[in-house]
Amino acid sequence: MNVRLVNEAAELICRAMETHQTAAGIAMALDASGMLQPPETAAELKRLRGQVVTQVSLLKRAQAEARTALNTGGDPWQRATDGLNALVDAGIGFHIEPDGHIAGPDGEHIEWDRDAERWTLTHDEDAPGPTVAESVARLRSVLAPSTVSRTPEPYACAVCGIPRRPHMQQWKLPAGWHKWKAPTDEQIKARMQALRAERLAARGDRP
Repeated sequence: MNVRLVNEAAELICRAMETHQTAAGIAMALDASGMLQPPETAAELKRLRGQVVTQVSLLKRAQAEARTALNTGGDPWQRATDGLNALVDAGIGFHIEPDGHIAGPDGEHIEWDRDAERWTLTHDEDAPGPTVAESVARLRSVLAPSTVSRTPEPYACAVCGIPRRPHMQQWKLPAGWHKWKAPTDEQIKARMQALRAERLAARGDRP
């Protein structure tokens, strides 16, 4: 005899009798409590109920962690904006090149790596030298007829007027060997105006 089950059944019957339930009502109460089930079935039911409680607890914890991660991460656009503002707060000047990459004053570049499909940080000293094709193209541009524009690109080097990517190290009298130097706002504006005037003149339009 299972003393515990007998006592629980007796207590349940007493509570049912206090509410003036019929014999059928008492039997239904016993069945609802699981006391009329075989011990094996009752044990399995108890085990399954425990699993349900555990799974619900794990689900609630996962949902809470997901909400925390979402709130911590924030909007991706806002995080990108915060990153640019961090450079501003640190007093680091930077500008956006015509090809879309971000360049810093000391040879830093944030560029898109097509193979990795990620933005990466590079430095001038890490970049390979110009290819033969680039060198030939540069030489041809130097030796081109005078009808070709001699005005540097707006964002080219402030010292020699060569664009950032093919620049590397250049010789310029009396500056000697120098690294690429960001143009001033005045240089950029003047170059843009000069290029526009050249295009208008080539079409025969008046500036």
